[in-house]
Amino acid sequence: SLRFNIFFKNLVSLAFGSAFLLWTSWRLSVSLLLVWGVLSVVTRWYGGFVTSLATRRQELTAKVNEVAEESLSLIQTVRSLGLEDQSKEKFANASAAVSEVEALRFSGYALFHGASTAISSAILMLTLVLGGGLVAKGML
Repeated sequence: SLRFNIFFKNLVSLAFGSAFLLWTSWRLSVSLLLVWGVLSVVTRWYGGFVTSLATRRQELTAKVNEVAEESLSLIQTVRSLGLEDQSKEKFANASAAVSEVEALRFSGYALFHGASTAISSAILMLTLVLGGGLVAKGML
């Protein structure tokens, strides 16, 4: 219910803000629609990227758990055959794969956040340039 309330509040703000902008200047409204298109493409790409990484991370974490469970359940056999180092290496390799996926996820987040900030700044700059030009020409 709280999420719906926030969603509805943002939806109403978007609708009335867009209507006011359209009433004020259709040129600025067109520029806003173009920017929304770019933002939606970037957001959709990032969502797919994060979903695929989450699936991969779950699979790799399951593998790490499987390696750990196998080593612990066979601890007497592992010790009697002197395979402790091999078990440690197997676990370390599985853990390293999870770490690589996490590093990729954090890099993707940084890239998305940087792109979002750059696009937001570009929106502000575009709006100021277009709006200022319209005001200077007496069209707004």
